[in-house]
Amino acid sequence: MVIKLGGVSYEGSKAECFMERLDAISKSHPLDPKAFILDNCSILCSPTNGNRQIHISAMDSLIRGSGTIALTKICELADVCNVPLTLVAFGYSDTPTLKLVEWYERFGFVKTGMGSKKDGFRMIRDPQ
Repeated sequence: MVIKLGGVSYEGSKAECFMERLDAISKSHPLDPKAFILDNCSILCSPTNGNRQIHISAMDSLIRGSGTIALTKICELADVCNVPLTLVAFGYSDTPTLKLVEWYERFGFVKTGMGSKKDGFRMIRDPQ
């Protein structure tokens, strides 16, 4: 498969396309070499399911609104690279799990299967 982005042809998996583009627009996390800093938001994500999806393992921000800005860019990258995003919505801090699920739904994520406030909800967002 060949994907053309910004006038440059990219040959590789959709997940590799996403990770390369994310690396290009973000900074390295100073404490976690596997994480990215995008618009003051720390993001840990990686290819899964045979490089056919991107799983977001963690997102954390101390600045109000930066998570929304970062997730908007992540969703745009996923759309350009035509790769689904997956995650487990679970409120680790002050954000209740159900409020977090609603927030992800605004970006096009949908719950997949069962879940709970205690264990979180698996969610997926297909490219749009």
